[in-house]
Amino acid sequence: MALMEARGAKTSAAEQDRARQTGPRRPRLGDQLRTAGHHLALWDERPEAVHAALRFANKILAELDAHGLLDGEAALCVRARTRRPETLASAR
Repeated sequence: MALMEARGAKTSAAEQDRARQTGPRRPRLGDQLRTAGHHLALWDERPEAVHAALRFANKILAELDAHGLLDGEAALCVRARTRRPETLASAR
């Protein structure tokens, strides 16, 4: 499973309420990619999992952009903030 970390991302009040009721949810890649201007480190011990996640990211970014959910930012700019660290330690 891929590790996703949005640096400096804030949790909304609705997400906090949901976490209190149901427990914390695992972050979804689409949620992480559209986190306002933050960088995303995507790592997995299996490189093919990272490649699959990035292919999905490219697809979902196009869909988010088509529905105006990237706050006016171009999908390529959002994707450019996603990096693939070589090790888990370097993902932080």
